[in-house]
Amino acid sequence: MQTLNQKYPQWVHRLNLINSITGYKPGNLVGTISQDKTENLAIFSSLVHLGSNPPLLGIITRPNTIPRHTYSNIMSSKLYTINSVNDKMIERS
Repeated sequence: MQTLNQKYPQWVHRLNLINSITGYKPGNLVGTISQDKTENLAIFSSLVHLGSNPPLLGIITRPNTIPRHTYSNIMSSKLYTINSVNDKMIERS
């Protein structure tokens, strides 16, 4: 059975190139809660700084071609938390 890299070497090369262009991307935990009070925690590397006065941060989500719990929870509650993943968290996981 061929690996993805063996079967589509140009595609994998492009994927690796695009993923590495922005450099180091720290992990961030995005916490939300649904309308039925179900807690949700998702890891995102696509956190962006939008402004400092007022302080604004945003996240980029994938297209909603399948259910995206984090996105739907944010849209319904208008609330979410962003927490940086640190070394201690990694060690405990």
